[in-house]
Amino acid sequence: MSGSVYLQVEGLPEGVTISFAPHPLAGPVSGSAMSIVAAPTAAVGNYVLTVRAASGAYEAAAQVSLAVLPHVSGTLRHAGDAPAVTRRPITP
Repeated sequence: MSGSVYLQVEGLPEGVTISFAPHPLAGPVSGSAMSIVAAPTAAVGNYVLTVRAASGAYEAAAQVSLAVLPHVSGTLRHAGDAPAVTRRPITP
């Protein structure tokens, strides 16, 4: 595959935004970090999102699950043993 790879997400609930870094992917870059932000007013529930990667005539997709929980005030901290990053390849 040559050229830039563009990423998009389908199935986002209201109040949830997603960004990718880097985006688009170009050159030797082999991955992108997906950041998910839920507003305090985001629709609570379980969702299946479809992440699509496209470059020219090539396209690949992967499904990921997202659980939006009720808003809780305060500061969230990473639990020591919990994985901070989940990697899931999207291959054509």
